[in-house]
This record gives sequence, structure tokens and C-alpha cells, in this order.
Amino acid sequence: MFVIPAGLLLGAKATVESWWLWNQIPVTLGNLVGGFVFTGLALYSTYRARVAKSAPVTDEAHAMP
Repeated sequence: MFVIPAGLLLGAKATVESWWLWNQIPVTLGNLVGGFVFTGLALYSTYRARVAKSAPVTDEAHAMP
């Protein structure tokens, strides 16, 4: 975030509009999407409901009285 504005101040052949359009907007959108996805996946995998394992079914459970 420092290099491009410093270059603009020192006379680089770029404009503030091109900086926002080709740098700030894509970077911000990428950070938002990446943050939501990776934070969401981490929280989901950490706090998801676990399914209790049931006891194995034996033939005695299905026997007729």
C-alpha cells in the first residue's frame, strides 16, 4: 500500500484511478473472499456437530422371540 502511492508522488506514469482500478479493488475483493472462505472453513471444521458412532448391530438384536 505504500509503494504505488509513493511512486505516484515521485512522478510515476500512473494515475490514482488506475491504481484503484487495477490494484486496490482486486486486492480488497480477494482479501474479503479469501478471509470469508478460509475463516469460514476453519470455524466450520472446528465447531461442526459430530455424529455419534452407534454400536454395531448383532444378529441377536434381530432374533425373533
